[in-house]
Amino acid sequence: MITHKQYPNHHIFETEIGGRTFTVETGKVAELCNAEAICRYGDTVVLVTAVASPLPKAGIDYFPLTIEVEERMYAVGRIPGSFNRREGKPSDRGVLISRLIDRPMRPLFDEELRNDVVLTNTILAQDYDNPVEIVASIGSSLVIAYSDIPWNGPTATTNVCYLDGKYIVNPSQDERNACECFVTIASTHEKVVMIETEANEVLRSFCRAVAVQIYNLNVLLDLEKVAIGGGISKQPILVETLNEVYEEYILRGHPFSEAQARCLPRPEIVPCRFLSEANQIGAFASYQKAFWEN
Repeated sequence: MITHKQYPNHHIFETEIGGRTFTVETGKVAELCNAEAICRYGDTVVLVTAVASPLPKAGIDYFPLTIEVEERMYAVGRIPGSFNRREGKPSDRGVLISRLIDRPMRPLFDEELRNDVVLTNTILAQDYDNPVEIVASIGSSLVIAYSDIPWNGPTATTNVCYLDGKYIVNPSQDERNACECFVTIASTHEKVVMIETEANEVLRSFCRAVAVQIYNLNVLLDLEKVAIGGGISKQPILVETLNEVYEEYILRGHPFSEAQARCLPRPEIVPCRFLSEANQIGAFASYQKAFWEN
């Protein structure tokens, strides 16, 4: 007899980075998402969720990836009061964290992917000793790799600073402000995909900091590889077809503007799936006559 809800896909993975425990918990919340994870690093906790549309978006020539960082006042023990009782728009720091997550991940998606993908990082708790941007970045990578969304990851991200002759992995905010060299690096098992640094002309410290980070990145990538082992098989990429375009143009009589037509794939390259062969021939001819530039 079952007396409480069971979570057959609940897993917890742990590793140690910079003398602190990094924990990933999956399979217990946000069950309607493609994948989710609760990442803990010290007292910093971030809930990461990934959602993707089942079908590609028509009429676009780019990958619609959205990465959001939801900052909450309760993460630092405060509740909005007085007139403004609701959370406001994302802060500049939240926008910068979103960009930090986006840069190493976006190039690893297939260029043919046109499905809407939304990554949401909700900060549940935060201390000033463990960087929330690193927790969110690692969690985002793991969630996408764990899900059925096609991706050529995973990636791992860490910070290292050079302070008083020592290299500190994932330093606190005070250590970051006082250091001589600060490096953020993201990589896969095969290559480095992003490096950011701020330093005071200390080239040797920079090179050493990168070497220190490579070891920690491999530790994190090994953790993600173990976690991904229980994930979902990847879905095939559906190349955008012209069925909706030609059906709208031919059958309903609502032609597209020239600007919209330029965003559509070439009919010689991408076949139409749902129109009959006769309608395809007529649609190709009408489309080329109306919009295609020679």
